[in-house]
Amino acid sequence: MANDLTTSPTTRRRRPKPRREPVPPAFERQERDGQSLLSPAVEGHDVKGYVGRLMEATGSGSKAFALQAVEDLARLVDDGAGGTVQAANALVAGMAAVAPRDEVEGQLAVQMAATHHLAVRLLQDAARSDSIERQQASGNLAVKLLRAYAMQMGVLKRHRAPAQQVVRVERVEVKDGGQAIVGSIKMGAKGGGR
Repeated sequence: MANDLTTSPTTRRRRPKPRREPVPPAFERQERDGQSLLSPAVEGHDVKGYVGRLMEATGSGSKAFALQAVEDLARLVDDGAGGTVQAANALVAGMAAVAPRDEVEGQLAVQMAATHHLAVRLLQDAARSDSIERQQASGNLAVKLLRAYAMQMGVLKRHRAPAQQVVRVERVEVKDGGQAIVGSIKMGAKGGGR
């Protein structure tokens, strides 16, 4: 009988997560008065649908919050010549990938997308530079931002985790003839100890 590794319980593979719908572009490039600008990607003048997609991506019920969050991300890539559409849309997609559930998570998602973007730009700067000093400066800042990103992931995880109730017993007295249990006690379905 052949050794079939795919059915061995020790080599099971994780199932891939189901793919989410791609985030529609938030920005497109438009020419106005001889300038190339990042503009909202409103398909067929469907402003309501566009704002609705942004509100969903930011986890907010507020139109103002959603528009401000996306504008903040677009400013990161605005190079004075309109920025790059791909970079702006990638930042919005990164924010949406966090799948924020409320405005607090939306703000954290914006921070995470911005932190990641800036860290990667600093790493690119360090890789392209011929100056040791600039490589060190860019590399050090990138490391700090990547550490901040990891902390932001932890904050998001703690924010989403259900609240845990902890009962701490400081002092227990057992009188003569009494009994005490040391350890954890789990209550059964009918309230009896087990």
